[in-house]
Amino acid sequence: MDWLFGAPLAAARLHITEEFFLPGGFADWDRRYRPALARSITTRFHVIINALLLVLCHDNWAVRRSPARPRRSRRACRTRSFRLSCTGGRTARVSP
Repeated sequence: MDWLFGAPLAAARLHITEEFFLPGGFADWDRRYRPALARSITTRFHVIINALLLVLCHDNWAVRRSPARPRRSRRACRTRSFRLSCTGGRTARVSP
């Protein structure tokens, strides 16, 4: 299931390739669509937004091997199934 983490990065790369390298006129369309913001819609703006998109997608891909583990309370560690995960697989006696 690692491919799910890489799918947004692949989609973002395809999107950016289409937006900047294939003549499609996205920037011109964006300016016509929002005329009040036309002055602020520059190539620099699009580059910054797409760079942020790539960073977020890369971060999503980078955490695929380090899942966030929920914090377990001492009470949760008293049950057998949680005790094994709280102690890293070692069996330890936990007083009730």
